[in-house]
Amino acid sequence: MATPVQTTYTEGLALPYAGLPGDVSDAVIVPAFNTEASAEIAFGLVVARDNTAPYDVNGNGAKLPAAGADKLMGIVRHSHAYSNSPNGDLGTTGLKPGSVMNVLRSGRIWAVCEDGCSPGDRLFVRYTSAGTGKGSLRSTDAGGSTCIDATTKGEWVTKAAAGAVAMIDVDFVNK
Repeated sequence: MATPVQTTYTEGLALPYAGLPGDVSDAVIVPAFNTEASAEIAFGLVVARDNTAPYDVNGNGAKLPAAGADKLMGIVRHSHAYSNSPNGDLGTTGLKPGSVMNVLRSGRIWAVCEDGCSPGDRLFVRYTSAGTGKGSLRSTDAGGSTCIDATTKGEWVTKAAAGAVAMIDVDFVNK
C-alpha cells in the first residue's frame, strides 16, 4: 500500500486560546483546588484565594472572585492533562469543583479581554456575574462596582477587540 502524501497545508499559525501559555519565558505556576460548590472554572479566568477548610492548611484553595476585597491568586492555565471522562476533571465549561488546577502566578498567558485592549492597558478583574462573568479580565474598570483593580498585577501585551483573545503579562506573586 502506498504511503499517504500530504497535499494541503495551513498558511498560518493556529490561533491562541484562553489559558494557553504566552511564551516560553519563566513562569511561576502553582497547583490549586477548585473550591467552588458547583461552578466550573474555565481556562484563562482569574481565581481568588479560598482559605476555607479543608484547603486552608496549605493555602491552595481557589475560587472565582466574589467580592472586591478578594485576594487574587492568578490565572487558570490550560493543560491537556485533564481527563474529560464522566468522572474526570473537565466539565462542559471548565474544571469541575474539586479539580486541581494549574494557576499562573507570574508570566505571560493568553486570555479573553472582555472589553478589548491595547498594549500597555492595565488589568481589571470581574467579581460579579456582569459582562462575561466572575474572573473575566478587562482593560477598564467598568464603573468601579463590578471589578477588582489589578492594575499593579497585569498589563496587556497585545491588542484585541472586545471578547477576543490577547496576551497579558501578569505578576500576582510580589505585588
